[in-house]
Amino acid sequence: MKSKDSLSLSQKRLLLDIFSRFVNIFRLVERGCEGMGKKKTSDGLLINKILLFAESLDIEVRSGKKHPHIMNFCGMKPCPVASSTDAKKMIVPWIKEITGYNSSTVYNGLRNGRLR
Repeated sequence: MKSKDSLSLSQKRLLLDIFSRFVNIFRLVERGCEGMGKKKTSDGLLINKILLFAESLDIEVRSGKKHPHIMNFCGMKPCPVASSTDAKKMIVPWIKEITGYNSSTVYNGLRNGRLR
C-alpha cells in the first residue's frame, strides 16, 4: 500500500534532474564562470588554467564580491580574475613581479596551466 509521503517514480526523476542541474551549475560557478559559458578572460585564456597556474605557484586564490576570483600573495595588491580581465595587462605583470619570470614564460604558464 502506498503512503501519502512517498513520491511517484516521475516525481523522483524530476527531483533527480533538478538536483543534477543544480550540482552542474554549482560546479561551473565554483570553477569561476560568470554565468553559463564565460570560461575565458577577455584575451581568450581559460580561467581554470590561470587558477591552476596560480595555485602551482602557491598563490592564494579566493572568491570575491565583484570578481569571481581574486589572487592574493603576501605584501602584494590583490589581482582579480574574471571574464573581463585582460591577462596580458593585469595578470602577467602581477605574477612576473612575484616570480621574477619573464613575461612570455608567465603567459605560456597561464595558457597551459603549469610551467613547462
